Amino acid sequence: MLIFLTSIIQLVFGMGAGVLTARLLGPEGKGIALLAFYLPSFLASLGSLSIGEASTYFLGRGVDARRVVSHTLIAAFGLGILYLGVCLAGLGPIVREVVPDVPVRFVLAGLAVLPLMLLKNYGDGMLIAMNRLSWFIAGNLTLHVSRAVFLFIALVPLKAGVAGAVAAEFASWILTGILYVVGLVTRTGFDWRIDRSLAKDQLRYSAVTHVGNMAMRANHQISTLILSSLAGAAAVGLFSVATSMAQVLWYLPDSVGRILFPRVASSSREEANRLTPMVCRHTMLITAVACLGLWVTGPWVINLLYGDGFRASVTPMNLLLPGILASVLNRVLSKYLSGVGQPRLNSIASVLSLLVNIPLLFFLIGALNVTGAAIATSLAYIVNGLVMLVLFVRVSGTGYRSCLVPTVEDLKIYPAAATQLWNQVTGGGRP
Repeated sequence: MLIFLTSIIQLVFGMGAGVLTARLLGPEGKGIALLAFYLPSFLASLGSLSIGEASTYFLGRGVDARRVVSHTLIAAFGLGILYLGVCLAGLGPIVREVVPDVPVRFVLAGLAVLPLMLLKNYGDGMLIAMNRLSWFIAGNLTLHVSRAVFLFIALVPLKAGVAGAVAAEFASWILTGILYVVGLVTRTGFDWRIDRSLAKDQLRYSAVTHVGNMAMRANHQISTLILSSLAGAAAVGLFSVATSMAQVLWYLPDSVGRILFPRVASSSREEANRLTPMVCRHTMLITAVACLGLWVTGPWVINLLYGDGFRASVTPMNLLLPGILASVLNRVLSKYLSGVGQPRLNSIASVLSLLVNIPLLFFLIGALNVTGAAIATSLAYIVNGLVMLVLFVRVSGTGYRSCLVPTVEDLKIYPAAATQLWNQVTGGGRP
């Protein structure tokens, strides 16, 4: 619940930041501000080598936290600097082919925070595995709250335009990076020495995991890059509103997955087999209700928050909803497979969905522009979720129904939980 409530707060400030950029910069300006940091974000995802997942897994298995934290910090800054150097060497072609509408100085500002993006990528799961929820919450809120505050200052009183939006994002990442470093080394310390045995085990686990994570993150992010290349910054601005609205529904399954992964890693197989299907069907049910609510209210919300210029985002948002629901299967069941030491199966599902996504993106964007990007992305999510479900059932020995269909006993949980919450709020009174 703490992680979920943190996500809701992030949502509020994230929507505020999105509304500011949309209303004051328009679709093209919003697209440019987004693309300035999209390349380093893309690299931080695809180039993470999934070291964060490996670190979380070994922390769940009881490995010494000092050694794991030290390895992870060295990896974050070492890989970040390496990727930065490679991008600087090929900066000209990158700007011309990938982000042609973005000024070079904005691209450089985004690349400069690449090591900090890697650090946050690694640190989120580790902080939860070490039971440092306060640091996890502080780090995530710092990024989103400071981003919104800095954006307001840059765009309203200073009227700094797109340059101000880029500067605000840059400053928020600097603050967040400092906080994550402090949160990870507090009470743990840091050691420059590398434990070769542990490093080998981490790399072995992360290498298998990364294939799947790379494909899954590519599914999330490659749509924007291909759309930018084929249709320009204005189309990216419209698509970003559609995806940001639809992906709000991921906050619950993401919160569940963050807790489930280290829980499964530290549990017996029997306990993991009992817990995971129950978690999955509850999360599917709640997300399905939320999808219906967004389908009904989404057009009104987009018009209210972003203005009439983003009306074209409504149809892509609705087309993303079936994929958003199906992706709950991936966001929950993949944590089970990773926690029981079978990350290669996650890779199979993610690679298959990416192989569906890429050709569909090129074909459908060319034919339908932003709507085509939404259809291709949604279909890729559906493929990933269905394959993940099949793999989970084979490994765990549980049935498909146990992951998808709530039982009568499940439904009794909701009024009981509401009663318990009411009693806690009122000091024991009845609702």
